[in-house]
Amino acid sequence: GQVRARELDKMLPELRRAPIVLSVYARRADRLYRIGLSIALRLLMRLLIGVSFRLEGIYLFPVALARQLIDQGRVRSATFFFSFELIHEALQCGHPVRTVTIECLPRAEGRSKIANLRRIARVVDELLSYRQRLRVRRRRSSH
Repeated sequence: GQVRARELDKMLPELRRAPIVLSVYARRADRLYRIGLSIALRLLMRLLIGVSFRLEGIYLFPVALARQLIDQGRVRSATFFFSFELIHEALQCGHPVRTVTIECLPRAEGRSKIANLRRIARVVDELLSYRQRLRVRRRRSSH
């Protein structure tokens, strides 16, 4: 319930320009620890694997392309890092991406998917595993 359906109206027209449309929030009332976690994750992804795109909310992605990348073994994550890995792989393959700013409502119920140490450790583990796969792939392609 944090993103109203009408926010899709901002995203759908961008599909004419790119097959993948990401969203970032105009503003979001998060607690300080959540903001810190988000900044730390973005920095870690940028340093370790070169992720330069922002993704904060929902995104539109072609199902056929997702299946192709998964079937090729290019996307393996099981946490929310899956989304970042999927988009990063699409960018690596040359697919264009557009980003749209949307509104986000305060969380009415439920809990954050990352705000506990066990999940944070699992995401970092997936990030490091992905980094290793990228290194192996780069070494193979340079030979």
